Amino acid sequence: MDFIKNNNIAGTLYVILISLALLFHVFNNIQLSDSVKMFHLFSGAAIGVGFFLTKQKDQIIQAFYMLLIWSLVSCLLSPIDGAFMSEIKFLIVALSVSYIPEIPLKKLILFVNAIIPIALVALVGNYFRVAIYRYEGFYNDPNYFCTTLLVFFFYIQLYWNSSDKKLIKAGLVAEMIIIFFLVGTSISRTGLACLSLSVIVFGWDRFKRNKGATFVGIIIVGVLVYRYFGDYLADLIQGYTIRETQNTDTLSSASDLRWEISMRGISYVFNHPEYLLQGIGIGAYSAASVLDGWHASTQHIDHNTITSWFSEQGLIGLVLLLRFLILLLKEINNSEQLRENGLRFVCVCTLGVFVIFSVSINMTNYLPYWFLLFTLIAVAQD
Repeated sequence: MDFIKNNNIAGTLYVILISLALLFHVFNNIQLSDSVKMFHLFSGAAIGVGFFLTKQKDQIIQAFYMLLIWSLVSCLLSPIDGAFMSEIKFLIVALSVSYIPEIPLKKLILFVNAIIPIALVALVGNYFRVAIYRYEGFYNDPNYFCTTLLVFFFYIQLYWNSSDKKLIKAGLVAEMIIIFFLVGTSISRTGLACLSLSVIVFGWDRFKRNKGATFVGIIIVGVLVYRYFGDYLADLIQGYTIRETQNTDTLSSASDLRWEISMRGISYVFNHPEYLLQGIGIGAYSAASVLDGWHASTQHIDHNTITSWFSEQGLIGLVLLLRFLILLLKEINNSEQLRENGLRFVCVCTLGVFVIFSVSINMTNYLPYWFLLFTLIAVAQD
């Protein structure tokens, strides 16, 4: 193992492994067992290599490890057996990406942008094979599918910012269009809103720098999209219209259901104060029917990451999570380098987009979510 002790070699190996973990997370249906998926293997290997990397001990990393330690304490105190396996999955996911600030960021940007075309080609091909009403890629949820695409979009922005080659940028524009296409096929309101915000923020910065060229580019892309994808746009509008007017899953009904599910755990913790500090255990929501006094008509997990952390990991867990996110925001906001290269506003908005999305779906064990957060730390510190 001596060759791994060379930090450059360890860094490169880690970049390869964590990029492959992200790629195989796209192919979420590749499972080695009921509990283990292919991306878990690459995540575990990335953790092993990460131990050989030089560790930073700044405030935000310390806050993250406090968060991890408390999640383990909460799990050990949980009366629900399934919490232990959920904790193991969370540790694998969170620890595997926690070394991103220790590696050369440019190398990671290159590797992730190398896997993006592979993922997009596979997803588009699969869409035209299955062609269902709400496309969800290889996930079981369209919103998780959109979250991964938003991570890709952010990495495309980073690559755009570091490259001056017109051919590369043309390819990146094509990838952005494909991502917009795929998000549209999901009929995910939150996904489309978050991607639209990301596109506006990205485009606004380009517009301010060169208004004339950007305006002409928007017109050209708009004409080409309308010319060659006009039918798709019509189907997209129809799909969203049907969801709001003919389905039971309207914006109002979906919001009411998710709020009821979130309040289910919050009310239980307040009514059973013995769980107030540590919660009922990570990932324990769907199995909480074994608890005395738990009443629920469904076994849905809490889709809201913030309220889930309170009910599953208690008040202490929620405070530690919020402290980590606030420190990340401060890290981005105080970065002189981000201010100089014009990425600070993009990073702040990207963090905001993912926080918004995290109150719509549960991101606790979701690798792309933590991948994005630690990328933002690396960008701010690089």
